[in-house]
Amino acid sequence: MRRLFALIGFPYLLTLAAAVYFGGTVSLFLAMGCCAAAMGAVFLRRRFDIRLPVLILLTAAFALSAFSSAEQRREAATADFDQQKVTVTGRLCDLPYEQYNKHYYILEVSSVTRPDGTPAEDPLPQKIRISTQNPLKLDLYEELTGTMQLYLPKGNDGFSSRSYYASKGVEMFGFLYEYEPYSIERDVSKPPYLFALRIREAMLRSVAELLPKQEASLLSAAILGEKQDLDVSVREDFIRSGIYHVLVVSGLHMSLITLLLLKIFQKVKIPRRIAVLLTMAGAVCFMAITGFSPGVTRSGIMMLIMLAGMLLHQKADAVNSLGVAVFCICILNPFAAADTGLLLSCMSTLGILVLAPKLKKQVFTQIQTRKRNIHLPGLFRRLLRYCLDILCVTCSVMIFTMPIQVLSGREISLIAPLTNLLLLPLATVMIETGLLSSLLCLVPGFGFLSMPLGLIAGWMGKLLLWSASLFSKIPFASVPSSYGYVTFWLMLALLLFAYILLFAHRKAGYAVGAVLVCLILFTGIFSYQLVQRDRLRLAVLDVGDGLSVVLSKNGSAAVIGCEGLNPNTLIRHLRQENIRRIDYMQMTSGEKREMENASEILKAFPTKHVLLEKRLYVSGSLEKTLAKSEEVSYYQSKAEATVLDNVEISMDSSFAYGGVLVRTDDLTFLIVSDSYRPRIRSREKNSADILIADGLPEDTLGGAYLTTILSMSGDEDLILEGKAYLEEETVNVYTTGGKGNLLLDLNGGRSVTIRRGE
Repeated sequence: MRRLFALIGFPYLLTLAAAVYFGGTVSLFLAMGCCAAAMGAVFLRRRFDIRLPVLILLTAAFALSAFSSAEQRREAATADFDQQKVTVTGRLCDLPYEQYNKHYYILEVSSVTRPDGTPAEDPLPQKIRISTQNPLKLDLYEELTGTMQLYLPKGNDGFSSRSYYASKGVEMFGFLYEYEPYSIERDVSKPPYLFALRIREAMLRSVAELLPKQEASLLSAAILGEKQDLDVSVREDFIRSGIYHVLVVSGLHMSLITLLLLKIFQKVKIPRRIAVLLTMAGAVCFMAITGFSPGVTRSGIMMLIMLAGMLLHQKADAVNSLGVAVFCICILNPFAAADTGLLLSCMSTLGILVLAPKLKKQVFTQIQTRKRNIHLPGLFRRLLRYCLDILCVTCSVMIFTMPIQVLSGREISLIAPLTNLLLLPLATVMIETGLLSSLLCLVPGFGFLSMPLGLIAGWMGKLLLWSASLFSKIPFASVPSSYGYVTFWLMLALLLFAYILLFAHRKAGYAVGAVLVCLILFTGIFSYQLVQRDRLRLAVLDVGDGLSVVLSKNGSAAVIGCEGLNPNTLIRHLRQENIRRIDYMQMTSGEKREMENASEILKAFPTKHVLLEKRLYVSGSLEKTLAKSEEVSYYQSKAEATVLDNVEISMDSSFAYGGVLVRTDDLTFLIVSDSYRPRIRSREKNSADILIADGLPEDTLGGAYLTTILSMSGDEDLILEGKAYLEEETVNVYTTGGKGNLLLDLNGGRSVTIRRGE
């Protein structure tokens, strides 16, 4: 069969994606069904060519079986340690990092001891990620032994945090009890991979020394995939602008690096075969330095096959090479398809290989037939060709990746063709100069060359940051794929193009189809905005054990509480609601983490009014960003504000710090933070229709409510306990529980529609 590995690799990847969605138990039954179907197809071999269907069915059966087996091993390894305090011995296998004032370490587990002193038997978690408040003096591949609380990442089946981290080999989270004794063993054997991690560490350090913080974090993300120091607002700007792929180290970076290495070796007159071998070694080294991430590994395998073809004077088939890369990654890691980044990388590459050449041929053929008497200078002809080439590639990538973006709930950038056309040259220069600069810092005697290259990379990075921020502020620069009209538009677009391909005249059909698809999209956007105009929405965000409530209307928002481990959930919701301005912000706990989150929000959105309590100690980061807001006011015992035209927000010290009343025309909400647990006095009973709290009230807060919403983590036992406790006095009880945001659409009067968001 032609392109055998493509016919095996892509079904294997897509089957694993389905297995991730359905879970291990269902996957086992599906595997048996695929085997039965393959056996049944044998009886049809005389009437039909069954080779391809049987190959795909057997590939799917093998993939489902492999996933089911790996899932059973993972459950057996983690079930006994969830929410348990145990003694763990493990060695640091990746670079530690700091994020949101916590320090994170990924450990390869070698042993686990239960509280009673008995050692746990295999299977054990392969890797765990632990957090500490203070940095540990723990170096790479040194062994740590200490008392830790282990727990599972959020989510069960499907594309959840748990399955994503499983694709990285991390099966559990935990935190170290720092006040209890722990030990570090330094005299342990260290693998060769330590050398690659040292190079990565040195490159990150050189970038941080050469450039200011924001440009350094952007360059570190672009050349090494180190995105921990990248501001959330910068990530969102790049996503909305359609150039986030610049920050995902994959095919673009690998091709730039290998071509750059080949050019350098050719310039210094190294023989062709040796130059190719050195370039292959460089590609493997880059894969190791970036941690063998799925996107880099996929592009690296493809590049190695291409370079091997050059050695053997053979031209490698790119689609078949992609199939080989996909198959190798998936066979080694049954959870690989849980990483949506790998799915997007593979589908975008497939679009570039399959659809982009046809689009280019069609476009250039049309230009050739129409230009006739128009003679363009050579420079303009090359520039036009370059622009059309980028547009065709970008459109091909968007078409092939859009189904995955819709299924994974990502935003779809509508201005990606324009931004890629304008900004991709800047990104290319930044990546090449930044990579050379960080590498030259490591070579004795060549450090003087790193400074000018680093400055060029810094200038390009600054220009990219400014441009991404500018483009992201364009109205409807992107649309959340969770909106119903986006899925409807995608279905209609696919059906329309299928009709054109099968029945319509292609030359006219492509142009008419493109116009109709654009009209359908903008009709959907306009109708959605028309329906949502003047609609007030209250969202209780799924931030774990904490409170973050957002009221939104006509592009403006009021934020009550910025709690949670990080500001990502809050910023993502504000972006999805197309919030252009925050009218009002206040905090509910006053803890340091909430202040850090509030600081990030103030960086990302223009804010009119921030309300703070007088006795609250303001952190340094928040104090700096408060200057960005138009007004900052303080209250001692009471405060009132009117936001979003007719919504009244009031605080009263009689229900302690953390109690907030939100009044609309017909409904009243009581928002209570667990950080300062109030006991509502008898005069406040039944003062609200809906209670929103981040923990179980001590006495149901003295009132009977129509609805109670608990912003809690995904502990099922605690959630069930809370529901049983509250349902005696409350008509409806809802919890975030790690399952997504709760959206309350106020339809006028006392009518409320409650649904689950992302």
